[in-house]
Amino acid sequence: MLRRLALAMSCLALLWAAPARAADPDYSDIWWGPGGAESGWGVNFAQSPGFLFATFFIYGADGKPTWVTAEMFQIGSGRYSGGVYQCVGSWFGGPWVPGNAGCTLAGTAQFTAESLVRGSLVYTVNAVQVTKTIERQALTPIEVAGTYLGGVMIKGTSQCNGGSYTDLYNYQYIVKQLPQSVIRIEHVTTEAVTDCVMEGTAVQSGKVFQIPSATYVCESYGINTTANVTDLRRTSNGGLQATWTADLGSGCTETGNFAAISQQ
Repeated sequence: MLRRLALAMSCLALLWAAPARAADPDYSDIWWGPGGAESGWGVNFAQSPGFLFATFFIYGADGKPTWVTAEMFQIGSGRYSGGVYQCVGSWFGGPWVPGNAGCTLAGTAQFTAESLVRGSLVYTVNAVQVTKTIERQALTPIEVAGTYLGGVMIKGTSQCNGGSYTDLYNYQYIVKQLPQSVIRIEHVTTEAVTDCVMEGTAVQSGKVFQIPSATYVCESYGINTTANVTDLRRTSNGGLQATWTADLGSGCTETGNFAAISQQ
């Protein structure tokens, strides 16, 4: 652990420069019914801190597309609620006439996250209520392999040896996408020493990768366990971020969160 402690102070500047994380995870994505069981129905989430804006792919009783949006505010961890609106405007093939545009309140919507990639959506349009389980929809495979430089925050619970802790380090991250959907993440110090390696079968859901049971080995620190990588994704600037938890034994649970920029 001494080498990690030596890295902690030099990491502060990198963490401050890394992409900020909202208090809640970012749910921005296209969502649909589990496994595409209702392909053609869907909802888009665009998120800002404490707020979700939703646009729906839904249809009226006549089978024609119905334009509905929702404005949901955060009311708890992973919970959002707000109004549903129906809007009208100018014909798309002609000039925009501001006086033709307007929105009316048509109902309510509530989103509750079960996990980062799955949740429940309850919405009402003109007194008709719909309840759905939804999950992120993956469009195309996302490339995360590369070499990155960034910072990590690692926390341990009070049951850990020496009590609870919060440590900061800087690392080079070497990420490889291997056959059969395996992702390998190497945590390399500025002295080119590989401190830790995570590796496991990844599942892509929308813009997010999860590795439910990655091997997690840090030989110098006596760590040989599994980690649950819950949020591995590319960032808007071409970087990478990830969140994980790991059981280190004797009731000690580690949580980690890194953000890094591409070196390529």
